[in-house]
Amino acid sequence: DWVSHWKISAEELNEIDRNTQEKQSHIFDLIKNEQKLVLHGKILIEVFGKSFLKKNPPLIPSTQKFYQDAFLTVEEIIRTHQMYLLEPLLNKLNAQGKYISGIAEFYIPWVTKALIPYLKYCDKMVGVRELIAYETKVRKESKFAEWLNECDRDPRVVKAGVASDRLFLNRFISHVMQLPLTLGAIQKKTSPTDPEYRNLSKTIKAVKKLSSKIDSMQDCAAKTRAIRNVASQLIWKNGCEVNMEWNSPERLLFKRGNVSKKRDMWLDSSSHLVLMDNYLLMTEEIRETAEIKRYKVSERPIPIEFLLIQISLLDRRTTTQPGQLMNGSISQDEPITYAFKVSYAGKTDSYTFYTNTDVERKEWLKIIGEAQASHRERIKCNEPFKLKILSDAAFAYEKENFPRKLPICSKGSGIEIALQETAEKFPGKIPRPLMYSSVLSSTSFTYQDIEYLLVGLDYGVYMAQSGEVRNWKRVLELKSISQMCVLEQFNVLVLLSDKILQYYKIENIIPVFKGTRTKTIGQKLSKQDVLFFKVGEQKGSTLLFYSKQKVSSSGCYFKVVIPKLEEATGKFEYFEEHKKFNIQADCSGLTIFRNTFAIHTAKGFEVLSLSMLQAQSIPILSEPSTVQKKNVFSSLALIRKKLSSASCRPMGIFKINEMKELLLVYNEFALICSNHGVLSRISLIPFTFRCKGVAFQDDFLVLVSPDVIEV
Repeated sequence: DWVSHWKISAEELNEIDRNTQEKQSHIFDLIKNEQKLVLHGKILIEVFGKSFLKKNPPLIPSTQKFYQDAFLTVEEIIRTHQMYLLEPLLNKLNAQGKYISGIAEFYIPWVTKALIPYLKYCDKMVGVRELIAYETKVRKESKFAEWLNECDRDPRVVKAGVASDRLFLNRFISHVMQLPLTLGAIQKKTSPTDPEYRNLSKTIKAVKKLSSKIDSMQDCAAKTRAIRNVASQLIWKNGCEVNMEWNSPERLLFKRGNVSKKRDMWLDSSSHLVLMDNYLLMTEEIRETAEIKRYKVSERPIPIEFLLIQISLLDRRTTTQPGQLMNGSISQDEPITYAFKVSYAGKTDSYTFYTNTDVERKEWLKIIGEAQASHRERIKCNEPFKLKILSDAAFAYEKENFPRKLPICSKGSGIEIALQETAEKFPGKIPRPLMYSSVLSSTSFTYQDIEYLLVGLDYGVYMAQSGEVRNWKRVLELKSISQMCVLEQFNVLVLLSDKILQYYKIENIIPVFKGTRTKTIGQKLSKQDVLFFKVGEQKGSTLLFYSKQKVSSSGCYFKVVIPKLEEATGKFEYFEEHKKFNIQADCSGLTIFRNTFAIHTAKGFEVLSLSMLQAQSIPILSEPSTVQKKNVFSSLALIRKKLSSASCRPMGIFKINEMKELLLVYNEFALICSNHGVLSRISLIPFTFRCKGVAFQDDFLVLVSPDVIEV
């Protein structure tokens, strides 16, 4: 130490100020530690590095790479420490003797020079340590492990009091991490009026910044290495492989680990889950050798944005052994397992996994939530719409339809944010529900500058003023309101109730909502068997199309009506029949354009005009030219196959690209055509799930299924 090095007697020591003693001791330790670090670095390079290169045959296949990563990176670090710290400090020691001052000036230049070497070192050493761990802990008696033991017994290594585990693990990084503590101890014993005090503050700040960057680089390198390991260990089952984009800088491994997987009738098997930032992978361990593990992706990976989680505590006690059927007897002494279920939203895929403790399950749920939150944070700038709560308390499940397991609403999701905003607006206890029913339809309209909401249920129409999420009132007592539309120009509500098409004047509904009237009576347009209706405009006129199932033959019957106004008042009076026609196919919907309309049939889209009721099927798939054939023939074949599939259902047609093209939307994909219905792009747009409904708003296509809405 400082006292023994300078041979300071007890009498002389008593005459030295206590702060000076401690400060000089810390400075002396700082210099000694730099000497040791440089010595250890040289030992690593001279003893370990040179002997590694001399080994014949080579200890490992990638000899040159390991040498560069393990030794040349250290050589750069030692060079910066020797040139910018150790030599200047020793010069200071020789010049000033036992009372040294002004050491802070050396560290800021050193930080600048040391940054890149340390970051390179952090990046490379993750792989180096992994290889050493494999050779010494997995293979154990390998030639590489023997070489490390030989080096550890070298007299130079023994004399320095160091060994391979410390040299390769954390010797150099831990030195940097300790520097702010030692420099801080020196500063504490320095007078605040001394200029060195301010210099030490700057130095400590700079070294801490370097430490932080080293920490970040270590973390990044470890994550990158973990991702590479996952990628190299996976074996993809046929039909399961997806593009994981392993090289993306955004790729993250959140968690991996073993859980039990539920299997029908048979004992649960072990499953290895790999949670990435973009997918949840479900794998099974495969041992290729005693030392090498691989993981077979056994199920279709679930994208994070489509991952639903359900939980339940199950007292699952089984007495089976691997390969046996489940025993019906239950013992209370057997362990409880904790379940969580993952589902692929929009698809039928769902899997139940079990952990041995509730802590394990909570950890999985927590990490999955973090992965989902990270994904949302990354894409939130692209979100086109903000969710708004229409009602937080008025609607409830019917008892027989109440779900036993609701998906977890993860933190930061659009639904969670919207619910939180509503909870802040309406603090306190949530009132009892008003309606116990499935929501079958909904619409909104503006009347006398006030926006209203309408919701159709199994037993009536409920109404609320926009923004008043808890003030709902039933305004119409009807059955199964499956479709509603308000013609604001005429102040008329048209609805389909139990296959009966009828309409109501808004001016008669508003008093019921306000309580000045008890009920209102509507007019029937068609008394039975109406399948659907659609309202649109053509040539300056509002048209209402509705479809009925033919009773005596296959196909559908259509009628078109137009609203008529009273001559005296200019108010809506009734609907007048305009046109009738038949379609020899099952129909599910209709799209109205400026001069034509398209009927959604079991065969696809049929385009007609009211002036000439001759159907034209679209899309029109023209044969490619000889030059194009090689490139587009397979794409056209795929499109034809998709269109002829029994599961293909037309959902809607929308104008895109400034009305120059048509987007033909089906339940599993979409196509783009010219305004004449000719396929204009030789590719289809596949959907992740089979949608039940579609909408088009502000050039955004919205796909809806029972589990998920995708924009």
